[in-house]
Amino acid sequence: MKVHGYSDIKVSLLRHTENPQEVIRYALAATMKKDFRDKQFKDLTKTLAFCIGANHTSPLEHVGYNFVIEGVSRSTQLQIVRHRMASYTASSTHHENHQDYGACVADDLVGNLLVQKALDDSMDSYKRAIDSGVPFLEARQLLPNALESNLFMTINARSLGNFLNLRTCAANTPEISIVAEKMRGLVYPMFPELYSQWGLPDCQGGGCKQGKMKCSTGYTRKI
Repeated sequence: MKVHGYSDIKVSLLRHTENPQEVIRYALAATMKKDFRDKQFKDLTKTLAFCIGANHTSPLEHVGYNFVIEGVSRSTQLQIVRHRMASYTASSTHHENHQDYGACVADDLVGNLLVQKALDDSMDSYKRAIDSGVPFLEARQLLPNALESNLFMTINARSLGNFLNLRTCAANTPEISIVAEKMRGLVYPMFPELYSQWGLPDCQGGGCKQGKMKCSTGYTRKI
């Protein structure tokens, strides 16, 4: 079974709202002035900072993104889809034979003989089950959590901020943090006025809320 590391996960932006600054300007202006098309903001970054601080973030829902996430493990895919204010389509173990799929593990576990054998044994059992006539939807119970998957994700800027805020926090698993940082890297250049202050982990935006799991108390990620 081919195994790759978290850093090899590919995140791409298939489509996004064009001219997001203009869209947000219109949305914000519509709440302030009848002739909203003529409304200008001298400093959009400061205006957004006020709106974020006042929790007036509904205008951000007018900016959307279509992400393609390739090679993420099914365990982390499960974490991602817990963010319910988004839409998802993923690889189907119900209808598709996954014998040719690989696995995703921590970078420092790639090449680990014990990990490799465990994954190979799991896939061998899956293959034997299918060869013996077990349908895909039942044979999939033998697949490992590390099995790679492809995920199509549609999300708006408001919900993306929540996702990035939670998942770039160091209290998360490394895999989902890597995915979140790659997503941030795609959206920041096209809208720095927003993402320089939106979607940051709490430690960068006011104070950690992780309690005994906060980094400074010695919390250690468990891989």
